[in-house]
Amino acid sequence: MRRIFHGGLIMLLLSAAALSAAMNNKVTVAQAGGKIRWTKIALGPEGIAHVVYSDELEAEVRTPILYVSYNGQNASSPFLVTRSWDTAAMQASVAVSSRGLIAVVWSEPRSDSIFLRVFDPAANAWLTEERVSNWGSDEPEVVVDKDGNIHVFFYDGGEGRIYVRSKVNGVWEPHALISKSDARCVQGGIALDSEGYVWVVWLQRDCSDPSFCQYKVHYRKRLSTTPGWTSQHWVNEEGLSQERPAIAVGPDNIPWITWTDVNHDESAQVVVCRLDMNEPPLERITGSWTQHFPKIAVDINNKPHIAVQQGAGDEGDGILYLTNAGGSWTQQMMDGPWTKCGGIAADGYGNVAVSWSGFYGDGSHVYINSIEPVSPKYFYAPVNLSSSLIMSGARKAPKITYNLSWSANPENDDRYLNGYNIYMKEDTGSFQLLEAVTKSTFSRSFEFDQVNVKRVFAISTVNLGGAESVLEEF
Repeated sequence: MRRIFHGGLIMLLLSAAALSAAMNNKVTVAQAGGKIRWTKIALGPEGIAHVVYSDELEAEVRTPILYVSYNGQNASSPFLVTRSWDTAAMQASVAVSSRGLIAVVWSEPRSDSIFLRVFDPAANAWLTEERVSNWGSDEPEVVVDKDGNIHVFFYDGGEGRIYVRSKVNGVWEPHALISKSDARCVQGGIALDSEGYVWVVWLQRDCSDPSFCQYKVHYRKRLSTTPGWTSQHWVNEEGLSQERPAIAVGPDNIPWITWTDVNHDESAQVVVCRLDMNEPPLERITGSWTQHFPKIAVDINNKPHIAVQQGAGDEGDGILYLTNAGGSWTQQMMDGPWTKCGGIAADGYGNVAVSWSGFYGDGSHVYINSIEPVSPKYFYAPVNLSSSLIMSGARKAPKITYNLSWSANPENDDRYLNGYNIYMKEDTGSFQLLEAVTKSTFSRSFEFDQVNVKRVFAISTVNLGGAESVLEEF
C-alpha cells in the first residue's frame, strides 16, 4: 500500500467534552507594545486555534495584520500577514477549511481595497497576497469550503452597497452585488453550512416612514460552487433600528443571526433569532446599554454563543459572552480595557472559544477564552486495506466489480469520527470522491461496465468536523 497525504497534512482533532456555560480556560497567545484591534478566531479541524489581529504601531498609519496559532501547549510566534510592518490595514477576518487551508482577509482604506492571503497546507507555506477588490473597503469576512473555494464579504460604506467576491476552482468570479442598488445598505457577515450553501446578512435602510429611517437585516444565499444568489428576504422587521448583524450556521444547517437594536440614545440591546421560518421570532437577550459588534458561533448541539464588545465603540472595556447552551441564557464578562471588537468560533466537538485583547501599562495582550482547553488530537487512516476484482457478464456485456474492505484504526477515538471517504481515479486522472460511508461500514463494492479503464481506489477517515486523515491507497 502507498500512503498519500491528502491536503499535505496529517489532520489533528480537538478533544470533545460536555459544554458548560463558562469560558474559564484563558490563555495569552500574543503581546504587543501598542494597542490591538479586531482580534478574530477560527478553530481548525485539526484542533488548533487560529487568531488574527491588527497591531496599532502608529494609529491609522502603521497597523499591520498579524497571525498566531495555538495548539493547546504553545502559541506560535506572530506572523506578519500584510506585506509590510508599515501597512495601514484593519478589520481582519480568518477562516479555516476542513482540510487545513487558512484564509485571512483585511481592508486597506487608503487604497480602498480588500486583500486576501492564504496558507496552503499542501505547500506548507503562506502564498502571496491577492487583491480581492479595489473598491469598498469595509469590514471584510471570509469563509472557505472543504475544496478550498473562498468567498469574501465586504461593503462600500460610501456607496452603501454590499458585495461578495468568490474564488471557485481557483478562478475569481466577478463581484456580486448582493444588496439592492436603490437602497442604502451597510455592515453584515457571511457563513457557510455543511450542505455547501454560503449565507450573507446585511442591513438595508428603510425609509417607509420619511420622518424616521431605520436599518433592518436582510439575507441571501448561494451554493459555494455555483454562481447565482437567491432573492433577498427580511429576517424580522420588529423592534428598533438594527445594527451590526452577524451570522453562523450549526450542524443542522439552520442559521442563527444576531444584531443589536439601537435606541435613540444610542444604547443597544443584543437580539438573536434562528432562521428556520419566515419572520422568525426574536429573542432579546440583554438589557440596553453601550455595546457593539456582536459576533456569533453555533456549537455541535446547534446552540448559539455570542461575544459582544462592551463600552464605547472605538475602545471598549470588555467582552460579554452569552449562550443558551444550558437551556437558558447566561452571561459572562471578560474584563479588559480597549477590547476593540473580539471574535468567536466553534468546532465540531463541543468547544467554543472567544478571542479578545486588553491594553495595559506594558502594552496589549491577546487572549483566548474557551469552554474546554484547546487540546488537539491526532487521528489516522483506516488499516488492513484489501481489494479484489471480479469479471462477470457475457462477452458482449462484460462487467467488472471491485470489492474493497478495511478496518478502523485502533489509535482513533470512535467518539470523534464521522465515517470514511472512498476515492477513485481513472487512468491518469486525479482522485475524486466516490462515496462517503458511515463509521460502522468496513466494506463496499463497485460495479462498472467499462472494463478497459484502469481504476485505483483510496480511503480516508473523516472526523466530526469534516476533516480527513491522510489518504490510504488500496
